[in-house]
Amino acid sequence: MRISSRQIVEGIGAAAIVASLVFVGMQLKLDRNVALAAQYAARSESLREDLRTQMESDGFIASSIRAWESGERPSYWSEDLEEYSQSKNFTNADITYLLISARIRVLHMDNLYYQYKKDMLDEAFWIKQVVSMKNDMRDPVYKALYLNNPRGIEGLLNELVLELNNE
Repeated sequence: MRISSRQIVEGIGAAAIVASLVFVGMQLKLDRNVALAAQYAARSESLREDLRTQMESDGFIASSIRAWESGERPSYWSEDLEEYSQSKNFTNADITYLLISARIRVLHMDNLYYQYKKDMLDEAFWIKQVVSMKNDMRDPVYKALYLNNPRGIEGLLNELVLELNNE
């Protein structure tokens, strides 16, 4: 059986078409991941901006202080957190700012984790973020927020948070 040069050229052409389709498929997958990561980052930034706006709002801070003074506490607030805030001599305003700042940080880490899972972050950069997160979790307020997933967290951090908490 003899293969003609025409059959060789057709075979090479078919292989080239298959290779180009594989490349297009890979590019579409990457583009989709980039788009999803960008949407996630935009939602995260929107939530963080809402929290920053709360921090700058005298009315919101005053309302939070009044709620705090009337005994309202977040669902995750514990006696340990109460003792911690008293030992640091935090005012009600300090606590309000701390809780908002911590929520901003948790949202930021959640976004970074999502970016990492979508292969948008370098491994070395992510390892530094995990070390930073471990440091965060030494603070009881940050730890409580990480463990209790405040609004905006999609649950992606749960596994990592639980792993860090068990160390």
